Amino acid sequence: GKTVELCGSACTRQANLAIYHQARTKDEIGIQIIEEKMKETEGMNFQEARKLLAETKVQNIIESTIKHNNDLFCQFAKTTTPEKKLKLVLTIDEASKCRQLVRAIVRDYTALGNAAAKSIRSEAMIPCDVEITVLFSIAGTGAAAADIGSLPENFKLVEPPIMENPKKVYEAICAGRNNENVLSYDSLVVEGPILWKFARHNARFASIVVEVLAKSDSSQLDLGEGTLVRKVVKNFIDSNGLSHIADKPAKLAQVGAQALAVHLFQQLVNVPDDENERRKLADSYDYGIQLEAMGSGESSSKAMKRLVHNYGLVIANAFDSTLEAAKKKPFMVDDAMQLLAMVLLGVSPNINLLESSSFGYEVLSTHLVKCAIASTLAIEKAKRPTVQVALEKVGFRLNREHAGKPSTSFYDKDLWDELGRKVALPGKYRTAYRDTTQHRQEMTCKEVKENTFPVLLRTQPSDTTTAKFELIKPTERKYLLVDKDFIEAISEMTHDPSPGNDLEFWPPLATVAKGSSPYADGYVNFVAGDENSWLTYTVMVQSKDYFNSSRINTKDLMGNVERCQSQELTNAFGKHRLMCVASRLNKLVVAGECHYFRDYMVYATDESQILSQLMARLDEQRNNGVLRKFTGAVSLKSMSEA
Repeated sequence: GKTVELCGSACTRQANLAIYHQARTKDEIGIQIIEEKMKETEGMNFQEARKLLAETKVQNIIESTIKHNNDLFCQFAKTTTPEKKLKLVLTIDEASKCRQLVRAIVRDYTALGNAAAKSIRSEAMIPCDVEITVLFSIAGTGAAAADIGSLPENFKLVEPPIMENPKKVYEAICAGRNNENVLSYDSLVVEGPILWKFARHNARFASIVVEVLAKSDSSQLDLGEGTLVRKVVKNFIDSNGLSHIADKPAKLAQVGAQALAVHLFQQLVNVPDDENERRKLADSYDYGIQLEAMGSGESSSKAMKRLVHNYGLVIANAFDSTLEAAKKKPFMVDDAMQLLAMVLLGVSPNINLLESSSFGYEVLSTHLVKCAIASTLAIEKAKRPTVQVALEKVGFRLNREHAGKPSTSFYDKDLWDELGRKVALPGKYRTAYRDTTQHRQEMTCKEVKENTFPVLLRTQPSDTTTAKFELIKPTERKYLLVDKDFIEAISEMTHDPSPGNDLEFWPPLATVAKGSSPYADGYVNFVAGDENSWLTYTVMVQSKDYFNSSRINTKDLMGNVERCQSQELTNAFGKHRLMCVASRLNKLVVAGECHYFRDYMVYATDESQILSQLMARLDEQRNNGVLRKFTGAVSLKSMSEA
């Protein structure tokens, strides 16, 4: 990763020796300390005070390193060139922990280099006739913002090699591995587009991808990327700052929602002209978006700093005058990190979010709805977007007119308008369905047992357990079997508006049906309201994963819509249910006149702003040819339905 690249800079800069220093929070020059230094010397400005304090910090690093590596420096003292010159690179890793020190180095690198050289000469007893040059190399998550207020000619912002030439770095990591399962870079681009997205994100991800491929057998590769992606994500979490909250599903979900909130809802920023004001704003991270404060001592700026510096889910773009001039968003969350955020928001280990099948599409389309609504919960309530705005971000829209009249019923249109006035609220439900590994939000199970997984399942009328959970008139011979425990969990979903009760993150509760459902394939339950009241809502997702010439049978689909509007479902899913059909836009909004009334919301997943660059590749993996290759007879949905 970046640490290897950092140490390698000594070779590229033709140095005789490199000092590696991993920064700690105590290496930082606090703003308060700098201001105290300014008071000591009348007339000293902020930059001058920071420079003097930075010189001391650099000298302390040099002295400590020489003290613990005396023999090495004795050898270094004897390693002179014919011109009697020595070059040393001081590398600083995890630079986000000492941003003021880094800025001092960037601004006054010559003065600090001379101070470091003086310390080396003294501590290592290098003769005065030997010229010592000290250079600096700095790396760290989020370190790119360290150029604020500095002259561009003072530093060179280097792209990691994985970004400049991902193929070369990937092949270097693969070198020496005699394993046929480790795909070549070119094969990975074609056969594993999602793994490829991770591999080109950074060197750590690339090495994890190679390691996972090397340890996987051919059968796992033949079944597609989903299982391997899950392993890659888990290994990344274990090696990342996320490891500290890996056993806390609610915190992981909150972090995932925060990252998606930044991606979907951040605003452009007005960059101050004054350098000091610009520095203060950049240091605060209090721009672009206001995240909801949750937990003791939590704040929006602290949450943003963690997303950028600790977890690396969000990249802070260079904070200078060009940011505003280019109308560029202050933060970036690429597709690899969006996918990671979606996983953090909770997907059961029993299902595969990226499965190359129609069922995989049902899971993905349902989970996108959950993620969109959950992302708004991560935003400060006073500035929180409405549920309608959140759903529009993933492709929701009203259906087009039918025979000159609105195609969407007054009920759905009124409900859609209502969601345009209400924001999502934390809806508490049984902790087991949020915090326990087996009881995460999306669930599927082959058999139904009382008080077990929250399963939505169609069963045959002859099934003896049906009567216990029957929700629809038996004469219709259309059944929805729902776990009793799960129905109770939904019915208990509530919002407590009293102070102190919104400090815990509760994402919407989402479930998917097992098999082909006569109702909907996915269900997302959540709480929404305004200043005066709140209600529980359900988005019901019927997924149609159609390609090529396949067309949606609107007449049959309206049967699903009618059943989903049945009063018998009220106990399980509440009165406020919004029906939508998920597919690609060209399947949902067809040319020419509609022959049948379309009483549902359009949900065009290919218009989603989450995974926008990956969605086409995911669709490609699920087209008929890929389905036959990867899943064949084990596809969870009948191929005749497509």
